[in-house]
Amino acid sequence: MPKRIDKLTPKQEAEMPAYRDKWIEIGLRTGETDWETFNKYMSICYEKAGLQYPARVVHVPSPFFGAHVASLAHEIWNKRYKNVQASVRDSVESSVRDSVRASVRASVRDSVRDSVGASVGDSVQASVRNSVQDSVQASVEASVRNSVQDSVGDSVQDSVQDSVEASVRNSVQDSVGASVGNSVQDSVGASVGTSSYEKNIIKTILALAVEYDVKTSWNYWLGGQFWVGGWYWGVAFVNFFFDVCKLKLSQDIMERAEAYRKVCESVNYIWPNRDFVIVCARPKAIHRNTQGRLHNEHGMAIQYPDGWGLYLLNGVRFPEELYLKVISRNMEMSEILNITDIDQRVQAMKFAKNGLREFYQSEGGTMIDQRQKLSTNSDIINYELWKLPAGKTFNKEVHFMIYDCPSAKKRGEIREYAKGVPAFSTVAEAMSWGVSDDNNTLTPSQWDTLIPLRDES
Repeated sequence: MPKRIDKLTPKQEAEMPAYRDKWIEIGLRTGETDWETFNKYMSICYEKAGLQYPARVVHVPSPFFGAHVASLAHEIWNKRYKNVQASVRDSVESSVRDSVRASVRASVRDSVRDSVGASVGDSVQASVRNSVQDSVQASVEASVRNSVQDSVGDSVQDSVQDSVEASVRNSVQDSVGASVGNSVQDSVGASVGTSSYEKNIIKTILALAVEYDVKTSWNYWLGGQFWVGGWYWGVAFVNFFFDVCKLKLSQDIMERAEAYRKVCESVNYIWPNRDFVIVCARPKAIHRNTQGRLHNEHGMAIQYPDGWGLYLLNGVRFPEELYLKVISRNMEMSEILNITDIDQRVQAMKFAKNGLREFYQSEGGTMIDQRQKLSTNSDIINYELWKLPAGKTFNKEVHFMIYDCPSAKKRGEIREYAKGVPAFSTVAEAMSWGVSDDNNTLTPSQWDTLIPLRDES
């Protein structure tokens, strides 16, 4: 087995697409969580970091649940050890991260020629990152981080005045779940999958934070399956060299690489701390559109076992109440135009009560081109290009495409999409704009001859 790789063989290069797809599947995996594998290999990560693995390993059903509980437990333990200068995050999270991820990355980098690394990074790493992190993980992390920072952290007193009472210390020492997890868990069952679920968790954590006289804050995590395409040479990248190229490094580095890989393959988010580990179950479901963006017109785009999740349409996140109004298709266009978030407004326009044509006509718009194509199911797919003058709503002339959803037609449904386009004069120009197949930009004539193989939203 090689100890250094300066060039990929044709066979190794040919394996990149399949290897990329394998790790995208792992990153987007839903269903049962492999707790046994996690427990086995997370302890090795701690060992490699020179840390004792905590006896308290708490399984949580969603990152929203886990982030709030981890944040509170983090602060309580830090207060208990207030004479220890290093924070839990600095002494544990960064140590675990550096010992298993950074050290492996550095070793692989030293053993692989730069040009080879760039080639694998472009083909494998970037694709996994785009499919998993950019489309899924970013939405989840932003939502949870904002909730912890804004809804809880800023609502508790900034200063911590009193020392931890013995009763508080004991309740946390017995288990993280004893006074935190159980209290939060009790509030989960009553309202799973609704906005009140989040409010109940925040309310409970707030009360406990006041009781223990601590301020909760963002508690750093490891991304588990969502980080397999991670920045700076993640799991998919380094393991291409181990699995496909058979790169063999020192036994210690290979053990670190295997431990971190197994952890990422087995669970979702992880909060590693000195005295406890909190780890999140896999998502129950992930729904995406054909462009890979989180999207679901029938419920949450990503949902966890406790019912918590996010509502998104074509990668745009909606509050639950607005989402339900939008997909009801009962919103008047005038109401939709009052939505302040422009991305939400654009998505909502596709679900307007009176339809886009009625709106375009009310704005003095005209249809300047139309086409029909057959889908793979031999359904007729309609395409229309509209021009709207400056006036009532728009301060300049704008162009929009309206077109049928092929997959909805296949299900016997009528559903239309719309998108703003530059000032084109033909449907083919508008629909080929910004579209590429196999990394080659699609020309209008090429689009004109294609059978629609996917939703073109």
